[in-house]
Parts: sequence; C-alpha cells; structure tokens
Amino acid sequence: MMPLPGTTRYLLPRGMNNDTAGADTLRHLFVLLIGLGMRESSGKYCEGRDRSASNTTAETAEAGLFQTSFNARTASPLLPTRFAAYSENPSGFVDVFKEGVNCSAADLENFGSGDGEEFQRLSKACPAFAAEFAALGLRHLRTHWGPINRKGAEVRPECDAMLRQVQDAVDASPELCSALE
Repeated sequence: MMPLPGTTRYLLPRGMNNDTAGADTLRHLFVLLIGLGMRESSGKYCEGRDRSASNTTAETAEAGLFQTSFNARTASPLLPTRFAAYSENPSGFVDVFKEGVNCSAADLENFGSGDGEEFQRLSKACPAFAAEFAALGLRHLRTHWGPINRKGAEVRPECDAMLRQVQDAVDASPELCSALE
C-alpha cells in the first residue's frame, strides 16, 4: 500500500508516518476514516444527503456515514467493482452500526433512480460497503470530501491506539477474522 495521496505530515500526529506501505498506513487510513465519518455524519451510518446542498441527483446525492456520492466511482476501477460485489451480497455489519442510532424517514430517503439511487441505499444499509468505498475513494479521490480538503476531519492518536489494539489482537489470534464470516 502506498502512502495516502493528499495526506501530508501536518495532518498526521507525531508517530503516524505513512512513508512506508503496510499495516500501519492501512490503520492510519481507518483513523482518518473515523475522523471523516464523525465530521460528515457524527458517526450516523444512515445519514441522508446534506439538505442545505443542492445535490439531489442520483449521481451527486451524498449518503451514509462518510457522505459519499455515486459520482466518486469514476476515481478508480476498484470502486464500481466494490459496488457490484456489495450489491450482489449486501452484508455490512448494519446491526452493529444501529446500536444507539435513530434513523429518520428523511435520512433513509434516496434521490434519483437507477444505480445512483441504489448506491445511496447501499451506503446506508451496508456500513462496511460505505467504509470500504470511502477508504478506496480517499486513496484515489481525496478531494471528494470537504472535511478532508479543509483539514476538518480529526486524526486522533487515541483512535490510532485503539485500532492498534485491534491489529495486535488479530495478529495474535488470526482466527478472530474467520469468526466474522
């Protein structure tokens, strides 16, 4: 894995270096995703589009935890592939993300029709899809997210420490991952 494009050292707290491909860089991407998700939707997996914006087409209506729109798919051939895979098998840990969250009818509303509308629905119904799509999107199209452009997504060392504990647990017991299947 290459360092995150557009992510400069001043965005990263001391000790979070992305100069070398590997597990640390991947973990730092998820630290950034958590900061982005909290900024975009307060961590609410079912967040609908920003009602103050005029993005009401199937291509541009943002949806889900990371407020991603369907037009981001053009940044990498991997993005449409992930959309197709999750469309065929829409699993995505929604039960975990539902804990303590209330979704309104307005949140669940989708705009337009066709694949763009399905993208919005899938982004809310399958948080794992939303996370994977946003992670790939950040690697190829960082400018899609205002909080990233404005450096408003917090990159927190304590978040990195938490994910490091998860990484260490999986490294120590690889069978943990098979328990998720």
